[in-house]
Amino acid sequence: MAKNILIIGVDSQIGSSLQKTLKYNNFNVFGTTRKKERVNSKTLFFDLANPKIDFNLSQFETVVICASITEIQKCEQEAEKCERINVNNTIRLIDSCAAQNCFIIFLSSNAVFDGCQPFYNKDAKPNPKSNYGRFKLAVELYIQKNINFSACVLRITKVITDKSHFIEQWNQECIEGKEIVVFTNRFLSP
Repeated sequence: MAKNILIIGVDSQIGSSLQKTLKYNNFNVFGTTRKKERVNSKTLFFDLANPKIDFNLSQFETVVICASITEIQKCEQEAEKCERINVNNTIRLIDSCAAQNCFIIFLSSNAVFDGCQPFYNKDAKPNPKSNYGRFKLAVELYIQKNINFSACVLRITKVITDKSHFIEQWNQECIEGKEIVVFTNRFLSP
């Protein structure tokens, strides 16, 4: 029997890509959206800004938390609002999932580090320089202290999907027969 997996924030780049991959591999995937027009039997309404859960979490073996405010600049300019959503409300969601014995996968970020080293391992000491990184680290520390073995933290680096702005731009340039100008001074290992 396929496991029931819930992706919180299925409209995000990572959430939508993860949903496609899990469906392809025969998992029974549900998602959440804050867009009421997208709600259906497999896409449930949930808004991390007002985290009222109107569905039964106990039906899911695993919950993947993709939802958050990810714009670094917005987290600086609207720190109080972003902290409420990215930390306080995320922790409330995590507690609700843990109370229903769901395994929790929390997507964090390499922004928990200061960027002074080229590579970090799991034992490297976090030192965030942005509110976004501080918010992600606060949730990581909460999980480590309170959730024990029913959760994991994935620190994501650069995310590249077919929805990434530069990929869409290159695709459009290709369709229009234009020359595609690529980065020559940027190296990634996504």
